[in-house]
Amino acid sequence: MSKTILLFMPALFDLHNQVQHALHKLNFEVDYIEDYKGRFSPLDRKSKFKTIKKLYFKYFNPNKKRLLNKNIFNSKKKYDYFLCVNGFSLDKSLIEHLRKINPKIQTILYLYDSINFYDFTNHFSLFDKVYTFDYVDAKKYNLNILPLFWNIVNSPQTSNNKYTYDLFFIGKLHSDRFKILNRIAVDAKQKGLNTYIKIYINPKTLSYFIYRLKYSYFSKMIHKLIGRMLVDNIITYTPIPKNELDRIMADSLCVIDVEIPCQSGLSNRLIQALAMNKKLLTTNITIKETQLYNSSMIAFIERNNPIVPIDFLRISNEKINNIENLRIDNWLKTLLNI
Repeated sequence: MSKTILLFMPALFDLHNQVQHALHKLNFEVDYIEDYKGRFSPLDRKSKFKTIKKLYFKYFNPNKKRLLNKNIFNSKKKYDYFLCVNGFSLDKSLIEHLRKINPKIQTILYLYDSINFYDFTNHFSLFDKVYTFDYVDAKKYNLNILPLFWNIVNSPQTSNNKYTYDLFFIGKLHSDRFKILNRIAVDAKQKGLNTYIKIYINPKTLSYFIYRLKYSYFSKMIHKLIGRMLVDNIITYTPIPKNELDRIMADSLCVIDVEIPCQSGLSNRLIQALAMNKKLLTTNITIKETQLYNSSMIAFIERNNPIVPIDFLRISNEKINNIENLRIDNWLKTLLNI
């Protein structure tokens, strides 16, 4: 007999669809509510006017109103599990309703954002179990640690270990990511390596205008005067389709990972790369403390002086131990304790 689960999760990339599909394959009947990260959420650590926002959320409760509009509280459906991923727009009234209708329901919270950026701590008491991908948060708040999952579906494969690219990166602009990747691109070019490095900037966002201001014509002239180089073609304003991303990643020897500062969790791209038996060049030293670490497959770069280690790229690839534990079906079995 199948179990029923209510999934409350942001629609980030295609991860929510992958989780639903995997749950179906595990014989779950799944209902889904999209978790919405509002622009004015008081959970955001960088949010300004927090007192005003907290008062607004307390007295007007837009999260509950959003759930009311979906007729959630009119439902008498029985659920065995409630799985909440992050819970930006979660209101405790939802869990209270679920527990009233389903006294034996199991409630699980999984965080794939750091508490340094969003204050999820008020959620903890609402759940039976709380997991996080962030190692620092796990220690600080006594939470269960569980890295993100990997899920390879119809990924193209390279043959005879022949790759078009030595180094691969595709991701959004944040923090010091451009500075690091620009230096890597310059270093790789000088060492005769083939690279595919693209940083996506949405031209409708503030990041675009900041980038254009920082790396204007005059900025480039200053960089030339002090002997540094800027690589223009690593910036793209057009999103790269997932199937194209997967194809290029499969055709690359090594994947670059530049994590957000003050966040110690391992990214989904990092886990995916290891599952595809790719070498990893990362700024995130946290992985050295995990069971995934293998010095033949994982090397570290300094944020302030990123240098491509040629000898590391020449070492034969090895299979990563314990990576199967993070395959999406096994990952869900751990979360749900099934």
